[in-house]
Amino acid sequence: MSFGVIAIVVVGMATLARAIGESGRPYDPSVARRIAIGATLAAVIVAIAVVSDILAVITAPVDVAGPGMIVVLVLLGLTAGTTVLALACIGRRWSALSRAPAMADREPDVLDELGSIIGSVGAGGIAERVTAWMERSPVSPRRHRVLVGPLGGAAAGLAAVAWHAFREGAWASPMAAAIFGLLMAVGVASAYLICLVPLRLVRTPRAG
Repeated sequence: MSFGVIAIVVVGMATLARAIGESGRPYDPSVARRIAIGATLAAVIVAIAVVSDILAVITAPVDVAGPGMIVVLVLLGLTAGTTVLALACIGRRWSALSRAPAMADREPDVLDELGSIIGSVGAGGIAERVTAWMERSPVSPRRHRVLVGPLGGAAAGLAAVAWHAFREGAWASPMAAAIFGLLMAVGVASAYLICLVPLRLVRTPRAG
């Protein structure tokens, strides 16, 4: 469940950025496919979590008639039903998608989509400067696409450890904090690396 939540955040944010960016442009089959891939991954992740929850309810020694468990079962049923509906809708969308060839290097990545969103709210100058920097700078994320995952995971792990200490109090031991942070880092980095190519999270710099 914890790793599922991490993966949903990565996949969901990337897919949402694509959907918002695509809404302001003419229809692009290649981008539509990326959105469909993101929606499919999100639905499958939720489906796996639902199945694991069902197995937990079946195997755990709990009172299924208790008021707390009734709420859990209702929420689980609603989530399962919504997931099945989502998968059915996504399946229909896949069958309707155009099979036009992808735009190859001209296809935007998620960073391009974020730049478009920033530009649409009146900060076009900032978006253009950031985009130019990412195309030319030797330390741009686009020149170190794979490294972005581990670095982002490490940052997320440190942030999670700090936030947990702020909310729950000081850690009982440095080892506990290290394990918690490491699990978060591995989850974020793994989700990024798995989705890097299918969702085109970060592309390489364009020539010229």
